[in-house]
Amino acid sequence: MASDPGEVRSRAVPGVGLKEVEVTDTFGTAEYTNRCACGWQVTGPLDDVVDATIDHGRRIHNMEATRDEVIAVLLGPDASEETRASA
Repeated sequence: MASDPGEVRSRAVPGVGLKEVEVTDTFGTAEYTNRCACGWQVTGPLDDVVDATIDHGRRIHNMEATRDEVIAVLLGPDASEETRASA
């Protein structure tokens, strides 16, 4: 958790939206967990998490996001261009 209330942690978006993202490798397949500030959560392969995140934002928060925007937040600033391109 960020020590300063105005500070945003890596891979976090302030306010409603993506709150926390976890990446785990289960049997050679990466699984992503996205938690929204509202309490909603989804876990699964990248494509499923991205699609569910876009749908959740649209239906619940009246927010529009592109696939590229969601992937950029999920993978964070530390992801290489190769990783982003393969997503």
